Amino acid sequence: MSQYHYSYVYGDKYFYGQEIIDLVDEVAREREDLRPKKLLKTSFAQDLKNKILGIERPLQDKKSQPYKNACGTWFNADGTVMKAMDVGRV
Repeated sequence: MSQYHYSYVYGDKYFYGQEIIDLVDEVAREREDLRPKKLLKTSFAQDLKNKILGIERPLQDKKSQPYKNACGTWFNADGTVMKAMDVGRV
């Protein structure tokens, strides 16, 4: 018998304490797998809510070429901000 006797309702879903703990652990493992690939674009809380509601996790888009967003900032293909080149002029 589990030591967690609490139950939770989220939306129209009903969960026991151990089920919530298992979901939290699962989301944490999934996030740890995605973090090195820089694919995360949501918070832990949002990922947990999506898991409970059965919504697919949105992932960061990967581009094949550097790109510029609407604000004019340039990004590398992996989504990191592009550093300015030092041309030696002032």
